[in-house]
Amino acid sequence: MLRNLFLLLFSILIALQTNSQSSKSASDFYSEGLDLQESKNYKDALAAFKKANAIKANDADFLYEAGWCCNKLHLYTEAVTYLGKAVKLNPENTKMIFELAYSQQNSKMENDAILNYKKVLESSSDPNYEANKNLGDIFYNNKDYKSAIINFKAYLFDDEPINDYYFKAGFSMNQLKNFDEAIEYLEKYEPKRNDEIGKKFAEIGYANYLLEDMDKAIEAYKKSLEALPDNGTTLRALGNIYYDNTNESDKALKYFELAIEKDEKNSKALYKKLATIYLSDERHNDDAIKMLKKAIVYDARDVEIRQSLGYVYYLKNDYSNALIQLNKAIELDPKSYEAYCYKGLIFLEMKNKSEAMNMYNKLKNINAYWAKLLLDKININK
Repeated sequence: MLRNLFLLLFSILIALQTNSQSSKSASDFYSEGLDLQESKNYKDALAAFKKANAIKANDADFLYEAGWCCNKLHLYTEAVTYLGKAVKLNPENTKMIFELAYSQQNSKMENDAILNYKKVLESSSDPNYEANKNLGDIFYNNKDYKSAIINFKAYLFDDEPINDYYFKAGFSMNQLKNFDEAIEYLEKYEPKRNDEIGKKFAEIGYANYLLEDMDKAIEAYKKSLEALPDNGTTLRALGNIYYDNTNESDKALKYFELAIEKDEKNSKALYKKLATIYLSDERHNDDAIKMLKKAIVYDARDVEIRQSLGYVYYLKNDYSNALIQLNKAIELDPKSYEAYCYKGLIFLEMKNKSEAMNMYNKLKNINAYWAKLLLDKININK
């Protein structure tokens, strides 16, 4: 008996709730959705707006709010549907067009998003900082820095721009080779995390390097390393600055070795430069060979590497390996004059003057200066 009474009461309650829901108008659900939206309960707000849309399908405001909640919930594809309908009903409403552009931006519909952000910017005399920011991001992410900087500049006039956009503006200016302006933006960037600090000063170092202010470049790169001591890009950059200064090859060596230790995958182009530094001191011939062998693996068709490896084998009296490398250099470049010269010197050491003269005869038609150097050696050994 009690069970039947309970079932009866439950059925009455459900019926009352159903009647209550069915008695609500689209406006009631819309108001409910706005209240839930205000309290940041976007999931339930969306449900309320959907109910409003179910009752009244062609209301631009209902569709807009549903799309707006979808964006907050990262339901971007669904947002595009609601907001697309809203904009068709109200094609001049920049608020709706902006929200549609945002959903398109996050739904891999970037071309549509660009068109709609531009509509927003063109339809208002007042600056729309968010539209400029988002449009700049699309261009920036697609490496269209020329377009990106136009929007970033407009966005940065905002009273409280997001600080990261000073970095994006500075990076864009570096890519566009406007290094002085790049530094101005980067100096306004105030990062907190070490990785961000490292990126900031690496970009400032790069700008100063290309402005040929090496002291400021070195200072900035060293600040970058203080934040990111294992950063291969910065280590390579510092090494290259010192490498170009013949009086500071020891510092170049230090940074190149660190770059290979910390980031060998992206530092393989340094093998050749390290070998060159090692070759300046015969005590490091074995290190030079090690680097040149790695360099060949990295770029097997580099004639200069083959010539250098042949030369260092020659210095170590390893004529067999020297000839292998020098022959390969000539195979890659039949006008490889250094290779012919080194081969001639090896043949002299091997007491084979006829082959040395053969190298001279080939060399004289390629490079008279190196041919004379070899001939002088041949004449001395008569």
